[in-house]
Amino acid sequence: RFLTLLDTSRSEYLIRDVNPEISELERIVTEDNIDISDYGLGRGIFNFWRKKTSDKQIKRLARLCHNKMLPGPHLNSLSLQSDEYLRFSIKPYAKVSAISEVKAQEVFQLLKGQETNLVYTEYGNGCESRAHKMAMILDRLCINSAKVFIESERIQLQGHTWSWWYHVAPIIAVQQSYQQVLYALDPALFDKAVPLTTWIERLREMHYYNKYDISLTSKYILLPKDKNSQKRNYAEEDIKESSKRIYKQRFMRFIRYFIGPLKEH
Repeated sequence: RFLTLLDTSRSEYLIRDVNPEISELERIVTEDNIDISDYGLGRGIFNFWRKKTSDKQIKRLARLCHNKMLPGPHLNSLSLQSDEYLRFSIKPYAKVSAISEVKAQEVFQLLKGQETNLVYTEYGNGCESRAHKMAMILDRLCINSAKVFIESERIQLQGHTWSWWYHVAPIIAVQQSYQQVLYALDPALFDKAVPLTTWIERLREMHYYNKYDISLTSKYILLPKDKNSQKRNYAEEDIKESSKRIYKQRFMRFIRYFIGPLKEH
């Protein structure tokens, strides 16, 4: 099966979306401890194929949709339960498109395929810049996204010593039977699109009883300090700032091989 997937990915990555095959290849390599150099493959080849196949599909889908944004629900109509530890707020111009579960997962894989550009592996920093660039890619696919900011005194992942005071990701709505559910698109933390509640649970699991502010904002907001602003377009200075921050993450990825991974327990 490994050789079949390898041949398919190598020969068809410029023809169709082979992200599922690439993900399966990575799983097999990890589980079976395969040395890909034995097959004439260099380090980073899977990300190369993934980016090329994702670029191709993004261009194709962008041509098909002609910038006609898919409709979606009013966020105020969705069930967002605040409590003593979790407070939700919806900010101005926070709008999303509603798509199917299958479509959401396909779109997620296209975003994941931008690892070379967006450096999801440097997940300890740069979330605001990745979210901004992902929102712009979703625009090309005619999918209107919003952003979800989570803020707290300390946000920490299992097994890591470092922490954040905020994290952010794009969100869309997914149609499930007779209801629409908000999903987060965060390739830095997950291998697929997940319900917003799952995303929040992952980010509060280490400090569950801290107080968390969850803000749903427009896609045009880059940083949490601007979450109450009424931006209706991408600000040029925000685009430049996000590009600068991502450039820094690319540099960190380059030297990560020498300085080692993000420190863990």
